[in-house]
Amino acid sequence: MLLTSAIAALAMTMMMPPKPALAMTMIMPPKPSMAPHPRCQRSRCTAVAGEEADFLEDAEIFADTVASFAAIDLNGDGEISHAELRDHMLGCGYANATVDEIFSTLDLNEDGVLTLEELAEGFTRHEVLRAAPGLGWDMSEPTSSADADAIFAAMDADGDDEVSLQECAAYLEATRGYTVEAVGAIFETLDLNSDGAISKAEWQDACMQYSALRHAFGLHAGGKPNEIALRSGEAD
Repeated sequence: MLLTSAIAALAMTMMMPPKPALAMTMIMPPKPSMAPHPRCQRSRCTAVAGEEADFLEDAEIFADTVASFAAIDLNGDGEISHAELRDHMLGCGYANATVDEIFSTLDLNEDGVLTLEELAEGFTRHEVLRAAPGLGWDMSEPTSSADADAIFAAMDADGDDEVSLQECAAYLEATRGYTVEAVGAIFETLDLNSDGAISKAEWQDACMQYSALRHAFGLHAGGKPNEIALRSGEAD
């Protein structure tokens, strides 16, 4: 499959050992246990074809989907455009041709935008996408705890060891260009217990588990916070 080969080739160019986990026939490594996000309590959702989407019953896949979708939907309109996916994925080191292939794979109804349901379906059908660097729950990127702590400290303006919605918004709007609506979706994803604040534990869990969110906050493998740079050999 071209998509599998392209993602596998990307892994070879990144500053990490080659990743056997990117083969479609792989056996996935165990994923760390984490409580399902409150959004995962939705029991059903209408799929593209109008049928009930049983794949949303898998809480882990839906949690991955919600986190990735929130990170990529830059303007927070509830859809991922080709431009939004491209900007995110190029920042993660993908070639334009690979981004096009990923988008066409996920855009089931070919309407030019990706919905939450389409991304969930893509993660269900293609584990290689769900484990792809910058997109799914890829765990192979060595995120420095010091870098993650630096991001948390930068957001925590009042130093109370919690990040409020306002603090998160101030950081993401200024450094990443997210809209207010997009920040709200990201904040809801990070605030697992829905108490209105992101604790350091919740932040650390997200940094460990969600590759797309790591990239959204500028935490890249082998890089420093807020540095967006394409790795060598991947741009068209």
